Amino acid sequence: MGITAGGLALQPRASAPERRTNVTSFVVPFAEGETTERVGSWGPALALSRSGTKLAYVAHREPGTPNTLYLKRIDEFEAQPVSGAEGAWSPFFSPDEAWIGYFAENRLMKVPVAGGT
Repeated sequence: MGITAGGLALQPRASAPERRTNVTSFVVPFAEGETTERVGSWGPALALSRSGTKLAYVAHREPGTPNTLYLKRIDEFEAQPVSGAEGAWSPFFSPDEAWIGYFAENRLMKVPVAGGT
């Protein structure tokens, strides 16, 4: 029911529609002997894409070996090493998810998610 005040009809505010959120849970198993860790204080060792469909992480198989950047698509079983991304740390996705950015050799680097250099 509305209220009329000086020719202006005021209607009660409709309640906002209920927002539904989809929640997905998953486990990403590492290969045998593979570990991931934060490198110094320079941010996380993994990044989840905005859409939640891709995971980028850095890991190494043995202590003292350089980190390698891996890309795991959530709908696939295995993570794939990203060619040429040895020594990577602090990965992140571009807003359009077309690129993975990371740091290596004290430089900012990027590789296309679709593959290539």
